[in-house]
Amino acid sequence: MTGLYEIPAQTRARAPLALLLGLCALALAAVAAVNVRVDPVGLFDDGRLARAAAKTLIEGKAIAASNLDDRQLHRAYAREVPAAPDMLVLGSSRTMAVSAEMVGGVTAYNASVSSATLPDLLAVIELFLAADKKPKRVVIGLDTWLLDSRPRNSRWRALAPQYAALRDRLGLPKRDVEVASRWSRLKAIVGLSMTLESLGVLRADGVGALAGRRGGGVQVVPAGDTSRAAKRPDGSLRYAASYRDRSVALVRAAAVVDGRQLVTDSLRQGSFAPAQVAEFAALISHLKRQGVEVVFVLPPFHPTTYAWVRQRSDADFLAATEKRYRALAERLGVPVVGSYNPARA
Repeated sequence: MTGLYEIPAQTRARAPLALLLGLCALALAAVAAVNVRVDPVGLFDDGRLARAAAKTLIEGKAIAASNLDDRQLHRAYAREVPAAPDMLVLGSSRTMAVSAEMVGGVTAYNASVSSATLPDLLAVIELFLAADKKPKRVVIGLDTWLLDSRPRNSRWRALAPQYAALRDRLGLPKRDVEVASRWSRLKAIVGLSMTLESLGVLRADGVGALAGRRGGGVQVVPAGDTSRAAKRPDGSLRYAASYRDRSVALVRAAAVVDGRQLVTDSLRQGSFAPAQVAEFAALISHLKRQGVEVVFVLPPFHPTTYAWVRQRSDADFLAATEKRYRALAERLGVPVVGSYNPARA
């Protein structure tokens, strides 16, 4: 049947394809919007929020810890702080709670970052060295994944220029470490790697990560308010009351999840990769030549986590990793504090 309003057969055949292409375009747009908003590797951070946050910390005030990129904060802090801290703490979330109160008698700044990798350590140290704020002591938390053959995430790229600069200081071969071009940024915001990073941030921070990591004002947390997560003036993290006051059952369940991840890590290849060990050793040697005291910290795992790993990893992954770190520390002449084993710690 033909008629004035009949849709040609060729057009009808193209309709599903057009619909599919439209849905794909919408999906890519949604992915790009989330990645730009969360910005897990700091590709689009203008730094204004970080600068305001750093100045507030320097004034001695605690700030709300959500929607703030640690790497950008530390960059701003290194530039703004009037003098170098006596002690600089480096590591992942496992060392974020280390505070000046724990050591006493010295000024300290905790420059730990979420999911820290070896490039992060080099980049953060470079922030302070480049600003002529060399600390007297550097405390480094040793995560099990620190010396893997590849960084487990790409969040360090927010400080890629600093990482490249310290590698130059150490005399290491040049690497292509920057996401520099506009085309690279466009590819990144719809790429799988950045999307996975954003999902990781959303899992950790919740929908607050979409509330504007790069804008808005700095929220000061009053001294008596311990209900909210807060970044204290020394850079250390105080967890929210809802996190601190979880039930024993919830804590143990989380500890089992951590154990499963560590068992998975134990099956990965490339742990203590020669290139990463050499880079790490070069960093420590450089700091010691500059008169900086270096201390390694092995933060203990929850007893449930440690037992889970011990029962399910053939080579007793945590004990074996600690042994290798202690041997490396002895070779580098660096003292080690703590232990992965909670009973020993």
